[in-house]
Amino acid sequence: MAELAADSRSADSPPPPMPDDVLREILLRLPPDPIYLFRASSVSKHWRGLVHDAGFLRRCREFHGGTPPVLGFFNFTRPPLFVPKSGSFVVSAATMHHGDWWPLDCHRGRALLISRRSKALLVRDLVTGDERYLPLPPGFGGSWEWVRNCAALCAAGHADHCDCRSCPFLVAFIFSRSCFVTSACLYSSETGVWEDGGLGFAGGERFNLHLWSSVACTDGVVTCQHLRVIDLERFLVPEVVALCTAPVWAIGYAQDADVIFIEACPNAD
Repeated sequence: MAELAADSRSADSPPPPMPDDVLREILLRLPPDPIYLFRASSVSKHWRGLVHDAGFLRRCREFHGGTPPVLGFFNFTRPPLFVPKSGSFVVSAATMHHGDWWPLDCHRGRALLISRRSKALLVRDLVTGDERYLPLPPGFGGSWEWVRNCAALCAAGHADHCDCRSCPFLVAFIFSRSCFVTSACLYSSETGVWEDGGLGFAGGERFNLHLWSSVACTDGVVTCQHLRVIDLERFLVPEVVALCTAPVWAIGYAQDADVIFIEACPNAD
């Protein structure tokens, strides 16, 4: 009878916990859609620690090809405002509507939006739904039509981009107060304040791309310094150069790739 009781207690006892090395290998082989790791991190604090470990996230990224997954895209024409790539990934999409928010930037899972009604700024984690409301920059009147460019970036010194959502962030904000006055400022999530920032400009003259940067002089006056000129004819095929008489336009910038996008329009005739 004693042996039977012992066998019964043994059968009812929980199995030993799975070794972390084995658990990591299982988690590593989940599909690359972020919703799967997000759900796994909700199992327990221990699992959450494994999933958010920078070394594990680096291995996971390398295992699935080294390219961060596409979470979805912002839809400017009709609801919903954010369209997730996966039908199961709806954590942060439900409460964003066209009448309330206008997307300004999205970078490594963080979206920067401005409220159409209250003119507030919002940094939102598109995976977890975590939100951080920001005060408006000093001197900005609140009209989103005067917003020129914005970006939500990882804080300086954060070289490992496998877990950007857990690191401090910066928001670069460029706006106009009139047709001739443009300002730039930088918000830090660590200090919670806005600071004056520098401006960079790119403009086209025929097939030359001019790069400028704002520089503060010793007397405090900010001026623009001409950095360099890039001859775009060296990169364009002769047929394109022959068809275009209008100057080229700088229409976008990809920070991670350090690439400026150029538009060249052919002659109307």
